[in-house]
Amino acid sequence: MNQFGPVHHENQGWIWPDKVRAGDVVVVVGEAGTGKSTLMADWIARVTSGTPFPGCGPEQAAPSGDVLVFNCRDDFVRKVIPGIAAAGGDVDRVYRASEGLFGRSLELPLPFARKCWGNLGNPQVHLFRDKMLKPFYRFLRSHPCFRMVVIDQANLHLRCDSERQFETLVEALVQTAQQCEVAIVLTMQPDAFRNGEGVAKYLQSRSLKENAHSVWRLATPTDPEVPSRVLEIVKTCHDSGDPDRPAWHLTRGSDQRLASNEATGTELAPTKDLLKHRHLVRVLEYVDQILLVLGGMAVWKVRAERAAQHGIQPRQLREALVYGNLPSLFEPHEGDVREIVGYPELIDARREAQRAQQAAARAELLRNRSPILSDLAAGLAPPPATTPPPPPAPPEKTSAESAVPPAASTPVSGPAAGGSSFIKPKDMAETAGVGEPTRAGETTPRNGVKHPTTNAKKVAQAG
Repeated sequence: MNQFGPVHHENQGWIWPDKVRAGDVVVVVGEAGTGKSTLMADWIARVTSGTPFPGCGPEQAAPSGDVLVFNCRDDFVRKVIPGIAAAGGDVDRVYRASEGLFGRSLELPLPFARKCWGNLGNPQVHLFRDKMLKPFYRFLRSHPCFRMVVIDQANLHLRCDSERQFETLVEALVQTAQQCEVAIVLTMQPDAFRNGEGVAKYLQSRSLKENAHSVWRLATPTDPEVPSRVLEIVKTCHDSGDPDRPAWHLTRGSDQRLASNEATGTELAPTKDLLKHRHLVRVLEYVDQILLVLGGMAVWKVRAERAAQHGIQPRQLREALVYGNLPSLFEPHEGDVREIVGYPELIDARREAQRAQQAAARAELLRNRSPILSDLAAGLAPPPATTPPPPPAPPEKTSAESAVPPAASTPVSGPAAGGSSFIKPKDMAETAGVGEPTRAGETTPRNGVKHPTTNAKKVAQAG
């Protein structure tokens, strides 16, 4: 068996380079049913078979070693061992922890792993008791072939009466891991308040938060696009040079092996922009199906009504059309205007035809209004402006016409007539509606004409 010394020349003590090292206390938290036991089966298989961990090449794989497993609840033979074998592990290097195994004499050789899988040795080991913690330490110290210790469902093996006892137990586990050069992995459910920050969101124990070298979270993603589990690093004491600490998708293939693919970090808490993007993509898929059914183009009103039947609001449909760069055009229809939406090439062809029809209709409209506008619509220049002919001269008067005196008319006096005297005609009194004559200078109520002042009155006024 390969002994795992303090400094290994091949991997410097790394089990998972930059993640898990010999002498670390690792905590994996996750709700019930998230797959913590499946993840541990994958890690055990990698350690026992010397398979590299996710993100590592074959040259970074650690030499194979033995694994000690604390599991008192599951059927070890029918459930745990088949899971490790399905993951490609060497089951002959997997030992089940029990009081009988720790109580063996150190002078005896290590028994075969298969003999430790049963329940005869009382696998319900309580490490918080001194009579079990010390034998556990002596067992690992005497068998350096063990590279990893997995305490599955840690609350069953590390239960204490007080926080002080738990602190003492955690410190003893840290010393055991460092002195025996093994990585101790604890799996447990989160026991802290959800409004905490960082590790405090999942671990309530102060001693475990401070002494754990790395804390991992296994969770079911809230992103519906990710059906697998997601494993992320919540805390690490190793400077891996990557501040983002990437997460992994955990998927099980057809061969029942767990595959780990690097995630983007948004699976557990997708951003609003990512969720909006995926929603718009779904709406665009629906729009594409509608266009295929309707021949590549559809009336906006018809499409909006059909989308509403599938729970898609008009605003969401409009955003999806803009997001997918689907054009639209307006065209006359039955005395109104309607909007047509479709594929870009079909909309462009329809727009060109529409422009040609509009140009012909506009030219016809201008042609029917006036000849000048029709010439302009036909592209002809307007005719040059011409000077209108002078008006014909009035006919000359004959001698007979010149001898006839002009008709009696009221002479006009004053500067406008060119005269020097101010002679006015005799004012004839006219009757005002009741037969009475009106005086000069007054206005009759019917005709509203002001008669001029008589010549006698002007002489009297002048003295």
